Amino acid sequence: MDANTTVSNAELEILETLWSAGRPLNAGEIRNFLNENRKWERTTVLTLIQRLLKKGVISQEKKEVYYYAPCVKRSDYVNAEMKSFVNKFFGGSSRSLAAALVENEDLSKEDIEELARKSMVIGEFVETINDIAEETNLLSLNASIEAARAGEAGKGFAVVAEAIRKLADGSSEAASEIN
Repeated sequence: MDANTTVSNAELEILETLWSAGRPLNAGEIRNFLNENRKWERTTVLTLIQRLLKKGVISQEKKEVYYYAPCVKRSDYVNAEMKSFVNKFFGGSSRSLAAALVENEDLSKEDIEELARKSMVIGEFVETINDIAEETNLLSLNASIEAARAGEAGKGFAVVAEAIRKLADGSSEAASEIN
């Protein structure tokens, strides 16, 4: 699904039906699932299906009738929507989102404790990434020294050492962005 693709609430209900079914459904089956909560006409369901097909969010397969399946996992959709929401309303800052939730008392004590635990785990991952980046940088330096010692024969090794150094730098930058 393209990051710029938007799905209306009605279209989302079709998607939710397909996700919860866990298998491709035809239009009649989708309507039957939806009719437990909504009384949509057949044409309404077909229109929403056509919109989702045009957006590339669902696919269709012709058997005796058309069957429809989501092209995106629910978790991927939720993550994309969450990221879009945070970018739109909080300038991409999850800290600002968390601060707004705390300020509005929308987080329970348990929620805050869970966030703290997960933050600690993320901090440990960042620390590990930094350690690996430091070690990789040292390996790159040692490889560069050995390449210099080898003279002409070590030129290929110097290229590898430079690539390792760039990898270490990239890892360090990524870890600092998480912090």
